[in-house]
Amino acid sequence: MAATRHNGRLFTFFCLYIAQSVPMSFFTTVIPVIMRQNDFSLQAIGMLQAVKLPWLLKFLWAPFVDGRMVSARSYKRWIIGSELFYALMIAAVAMLDVELNFYTVLLLVVAAVTASATQDVVVDAFATVSFRGKDKSMVNSIQSIGSFMGALLGGGLMLIVYDYLGWRMSLPLLVAFVLVAILPLIWLRNDKTSSDGSCDEKVTLGWGAAMRGFFTQKGASGHIGFLMLYLAPLTGSLAMFKPWMVDMGYDAAFIGTVSGVLGTAVAALGSLVAGVTLKKRGMRFGRTLFAAVPIAATFVPIAVSFFGLTSEAAVAVSVASVWGAYGLSMVVVYTAAMDRTRVGLEGTDFTIQIVLTQLSAMVAAVLCGILADAVGYTGLFVAEAVVGILNLFYMVKLSIVRKR
Repeated sequence: MAATRHNGRLFTFFCLYIAQSVPMSFFTTVIPVIMRQNDFSLQAIGMLQAVKLPWLLKFLWAPFVDGRMVSARSYKRWIIGSELFYALMIAAVAMLDVELNFYTVLLLVVAAVTASATQDVVVDAFATVSFRGKDKSMVNSIQSIGSFMGALLGGGLMLIVYDYLGWRMSLPLLVAFVLVAILPLIWLRNDKTSSDGSCDEKVTLGWGAAMRGFFTQKGASGHIGFLMLYLAPLTGSLAMFKPWMVDMGYDAAFIGTVSGVLGTAVAALGSLVAGVTLKKRGMRFGRTLFAAVPIAATFVPIAVSFFGLTSEAAVAVSVASVWGAYGLSMVVVYTAAMDRTRVGLEGTDFTIQIVLTQLSAMVAAVLCGILADAVGYTGLFVAEAVVGILNLFYMVKLSIVRKR
């Protein structure tokens, strides 16, 4: 019975994570296609990146949300409310012609994504207080898999659906998907949900105090270094894979299949492996072990680029190896972030840490683009391997310091 309830809870969180990922992936994939087909300027298409801002800025309202989470029922109310608003905004977008009402559509999509980002804060906090000890690695594995599968469905399958059914028929399917995804949460039993057995112990702090408290904790500087560095050996390569394949002469269909389908699927598998490994062997072992994986993974594209291999198989293996390592690493980052949250500020602390990793990934992507222009793709992949080696040494050093 306990195992069944545990698996049911994991399934509930899987549904929530995939529900918030599918529409975002659909909007950021399909709307640029529609806009370009209708001769929108590249500047206008670039404005679409504004829809991602709520996910980078959600730490601004996370303490406010945390302060209202006093029971399992309150978590559920906020998640369901956010999800319903999310669905309502998508339904409103479905009623508009994107070519004639672009700015209205953009505003509604930003509102929808803001609701999704708020839901994410609450879901992350709820996950943190719902799972104890090594079980946290499994819910973070589910989170990572849900994100990858959501991207695969929203940016892949839904693009095909849109091609067949069009704008006004595709979006109602998204609304239905979002609504169905919250059903497991509605049926979820309202147990006490906290790592210390209670969800009534709340920390009431102002925004500034909540932020300062996180960054001034003991060991915060070392942990922040981990957050900023752990994914760096991979994010630059992932950002450059598509232009790399374009420069080798591959068409959009192959690039989409390899990067969007194969890569995402392998990343999801890597996330599952990481969750199981961390649960069995613990965080200290897993963090160091998986810091070595990106180094090995990056040597595949190094070899392919250096020897001028251009076969579909060689390119596919290169992309899959790095995406698989990324899936492993994401679960490590999520689990470490969850372990670093304060009681009553779970959503705030988890959000701060994930935003830090996202900012680090953005900086790495920009720097790697500059580097690739200067030294070529082989030089870029070698530089990523060097960063991977530095990251491994840093993880070993952190492990030694924490043993003392």
